[in-house]
Amino acid sequence: MSAISDRLNSIPEGFTPLREHAERYVRFGVTTDEAGAVSIGHNPKVAPEYFVFSIFPPAHTDWLARHRSYQVPSDYIRFLTVTNGCFAYGMSLYGFTPTMQAVPALLSRSRLQCHDLTTANEKWITGFRPSQRLFHFGSRHYSHTENVGYFMEESGSIRSLLKSGSEVQRWSNFRSFLHAELTAAEAYNQQKNPI
Repeated sequence: MSAISDRLNSIPEGFTPLREHAERYVRFGVTTDEAGAVSIGHNPKVAPEYFVFSIFPPAHTDWLARHRSYQVPSDYIRFLTVTNGCFAYGMSLYGFTPTMQAVPALLSRSRLQCHDLTTANEKWITGFRPSQRLFHFGSRHYSHTENVGYFMEESGSIRSLLKSGSEVQRWSNFRSFLHAELTAAEAYNQQKNPI
């Protein structure tokens, strides 16, 4: 259990909403896989291996420096140095998949892995029809029929968009985004998958 506490305590001040939410679910069970992903809040009523949170280890330095077809804003680079993506409630914050190939790796259902930033920024982004060049870094359940996508500007401001391209909300920084959206995702999850 101390390894889990150490991992959560290593989350720096700018990302404390993630730590605070995850800490509330430690009492329901935790596990760490061979790749170092920490899963918190076991809820077997949803599925035998379902956890409310999965927090991946920090991204490797060479993954952060690799040239890509899109620009990763510095605020999100800082997040990736803490965790290479995570799942929280019905929310997914994307990370890099460990591939040296020119094309993004396919999602493997045989192991726990983050959703891929390259796939998001080269393919999934078009489904949201953003009006300008934005960095697509996550999504969450928004309703029974729709997900909302998360997009960051170079300045670090964040907006959420529906598939129609309409804006749902805007935040000036990553911390306020995390606070608001983790709270919203938790409320939605408690209605659908109470622990």
